[in-house]
Amino acid sequence: MKKIKLLIILLIPLLLLTGCGDDKSANKNTSITDKGLKSYRCKVDIINGDESIDYIVLNKENKEYDISVSTKDGNYSFTINKDSKEKRHAPIDKPLPSEDIMQKYDYPNTDIFLEGLDDAKDIEESKTTIGDTKYTKQSFKISKNDLNKILEGFDIKVKKNGNGFAYIDKDNYVYIINYESGKVKVTVSYTRYEK
Repeated sequence: MKKIKLLIILLIPLLLLTGCGDDKSANKNTSITDKGLKSYRCKVDIINGDESIDYIVLNKENKEYDISVSTKDGNYSFTINKDSKEKRHAPIDKPLPSEDIMQKYDYPNTDIFLEGLDDAKDIEESKTTIGDTKYTKQSFKISKNDLNKILEGFDIKVKKNGNGFAYIDKDNYVYIINYESGKVKVTVSYTRYEK
C-alpha cells in the first residue's frame, strides 16, 4: 500500500510537468493538415514603415486559395487552385489581375505565420477577454532570423530581434498572432475554422 501511495505521489507531479492528454501545440492545431483543420480564413496585415499590405486568404485544404490583397499598387482578387489546369481566376465581376501582380501577391502559405510560436523564446502567459471570448495570451521574443524566415515571401527583412504575442482560444486554436521588429509589424488572424 505504501508503494502505491509513493507511486501516486511521484506520478502526479510528473503529469503536471509534462501535461496530460493531447499535447498538440496551438500552432500545430491551427495548421491545415490531413488530421487537423480543412480550411480557415486568414487575414494578414503587414506594415513596413510607410507601406502596408493587407491580405485575406481563404485556405481550403492547402489546395485552393481565394486571395484578396490591398496594397499601394491597388486592390486585387484571384483564386489559385493547385489541382486545376486553370491555376488562377478572378471573381466573375472583376478582371483577372496581370500575371506580374498575381506572382507578386501569390502567397498562399498561411501556416508559416504560426511557425513563430515554435521558435518563440521567453514566453509569458496571461488570461484576457476579447468580446465575450476568453483567451490565453502568450507574449514572447523572436529572433530576427526566425522572423525573416516568416517574412521571406514578402521581400521584407528585419535587422533586430522582435517581440510577438498570440491569442489562443480554449480549444487551443490561434486566433491572432502578432510580430514586431523595428518598423515592421505583422498581425495575422485566423477565423472560420472548418474541421
